[in-house]
Amino acid sequence: MKDGADTDAQRRLRGAYTLAASRYARWVAPRFRPLARELLAWPSLPADPALDVGSGTGVVVSAWRRLAPGAELVAADLTPAMLERSRARWRVVADAAALPFAAATFRTVVSMFALHHLPDPGAALREWARVTARGGELRLATWGENERTLWDCFDDVLAEQGLAEGPRLAPRPLDAAAPLVGAVACAGFDAIAVQERVEEFGFPDVAAFWHWRTAFPGGARVLAGLPARRRSALRDALGRGLAAWPGPLVSRHRVLYLRARLP
Repeated sequence: MKDGADTDAQRRLRGAYTLAASRYARWVAPRFRPLARELLAWPSLPADPALDVGSGTGVVVSAWRRLAPGAELVAADLTPAMLERSRARWRVVADAAALPFAAATFRTVVSMFALHHLPDPGAALREWARVTARGGELRLATWGENERTLWDCFDDVLAEQGLAEGPRLAPRPLDAAAPLVGAVACAGFDAIAVQERVEEFGFPDVAAFWHWRTAFPGGARVLAGLPARRRSALRDALGRGLAAWPGPLVSRHRVLYLRARLP
């Protein structure tokens, strides 16, 4: 890891994901499985050996193994507690911007919902290009810029309760196609294609949404510091806030799926 502010940010992120790991595996990972299949199947399954950066609990690796049993896949993540819940055969604790692999090791590098966490996404993309073989491929999924979502309702309640989460780690998130393509091109990739989709996460009731939202690292970090009575008050306040949500409890999020080649 690098010294200084970036290292501090990564330590905070690792600590938050450590708190969230078991809840994340139960409540978040299953909802990301269709998105992992979308990333891998567009337009066809990528080649291995492959590296999954920010692999977490192994959603992408599990989907890939179902599509191609026997594929050679390496899961890399900053948080050991997340990797412990993965079924990946090869698991490596690593900084996404300082990978412990030789140049041109992998025919494919994949990353799903990791880029927005990184203090310097451009540096990470250059590192991913370094470990990709010539003619190899990058595939990634990252959050796009959104209209108001259920996520924002939760954040509003946190703010009302004096529990607002801090800003994202990446000061300039690559949440639109043009800057994302530009950053990937600057890292050395070409033949870049982006597909934008609106993915829906529906919940039958407030309890289901609560489980999902508090299983992410920020929510888990907030809960970890609250006594039981305060947690209950927060959950009740969320119920009141969601009562004003128009229609069913469906959170719609733009996702950018990108595919590129290393010339």
